[in-house]
Amino acid sequence: MPQKNKLGDVLISWNLIAQKDLDEALKEQKEKGGFLGQILINKGLVSSTDVERALKQLSAKAQEKIELSQMLLDDKIITQSQLETALSKQKETKQALEDILVSLGLVSSSQVAETFSRHLGIPLA
Repeated sequence: MPQKNKLGDVLISWNLIAQKDLDEALKEQKEKGGFLGQILINKGLVSSTDVERALKQLSAKAQEKIELSQMLLDDKIITQSQLETALSKQKETKQALEDILVSLGLVSSSQVAETFSRHLGIPLA
């Protein structure tokens, strides 16, 4: 089953693999199972360090998205429907969630800063 975290997209954006390489690895993953990163390593296309770096980047982005969205939902600044709209746009544009929410007029930059301040216990400068 192809990974939903877009490991291949990160590796392509870093010019470590080509789309053709990713497609072949995903086909192998579908046929034989296993982890996409390990398949790419076994094919000699990337190193374990490359995969680890890419996964760390994806993890950090996912964690940031979850934290901010949950904070805004908890504070009733946005609704679940508004969040889903923003996340859908984020998949298309690859922009930061905060930037999308602001550009859609769902929150202001100051609301985001105040939310982070409140939830993380960091005073606003």
